[in-house]
Amino acid sequence: MSRIIFQIQMTRVPVEGLSVALIGLGEKAKAIELERQLIQTLIARNPIDAMPPQMNLARLYSQSGEHASAIRELTTLLHSPSLQNAGELRINPVWDPLRKDPEFQKLSNAVPAK
Repeated sequence: MSRIIFQIQMTRVPVEGLSVALIGLGEKAKAIELERQLIQTLIARNPIDAMPPQMNLARLYSQSGEHASAIRELTTLLHSPSLQNAGELRINPVWDPLRKDPEFQKLSNAVPAK
C-alpha cells in the first residue's frame, strides 16, 4: 500500500526539485534514491520518459562530488537516443565540477557518429 501511495505522490511532486532540495539539505542518499526509484518506475512504462530523471541523477552526483557516478550516467545517456550531447556537456555550467576529470573531457569532446 505504501508503495502505491509513493508512486502516486511521485507523479504529483516535481521530483527534480525535491531531489535538488534534499541535496541542499545534506540528504544525498535520499535524493539519489528518489531519482533512482523514479527512473525505475519510468523505465517500466517508457524508457524515453526516464531520460530527464537520468540527467538529473547525473547532476545530483556531480553536485555531491560523486564524479565517477555522474560520468557513468552521462555516458549511458550519450550512448542512447537522448537530448544529451557532447556539445551540451561542453557549454553547460552545471558540469563545471567535472571539467578537470579526464573521462569527462573524453566524453565532452566526443563527436557523434554520422
